[in-house]
Amino acid sequence: MRGGSLTTTTASAERRFHQLATAHVLLLGVMVSWAEIAPWIATLVGIGVLAGSISPHVSVTRWIHRYFVAPLKEVGSTENAAPFLRSDAVNGCLALAGSMLVIVGVTTIGWVFVALCTVDLFMDGVGNVSLIRRIVEMCYSKGAKA
Repeated sequence: MRGGSLTTTTASAERRFHQLATAHVLLLGVMVSWAEIAPWIATLVGIGVLAGSISPHVSVTRWIHRYFVAPLKEVGSTENAAPFLRSDAVNGCLALAGSMLVIVGVTTIGWVFVALCTVDLFMDGVGNVSLIRRIVEMCYSKGAKA
């Protein structure tokens, strides 16, 4: 994937829908953190985001947008999906690591990881501002130059 070989384009509305839907499900997990099912919600979302970062066609939220929401809306602009898929991979790892920490008993740090992932996805979906995406792109550009 170095050197820009990941040339997938996606609709910006699909990306925003994916990020906001994922953030809302993670927020549900954080809000019911006292329940036993909450870390499993975050685990499933983390696995789903990681799978969607490997191939956008595997993502459940992108599939819902593509087949149910998009036919009702007009076609919007497209964008390069590579930076967003890379940040999705990091966000999926954060959600998965956080849920695993909660499952093994380190609840505070685990929920902080899940909350960090939730806030990043929400801010990127609403305002197109993602600290994780910027850090990943900065590291990726340094690695591509070396």
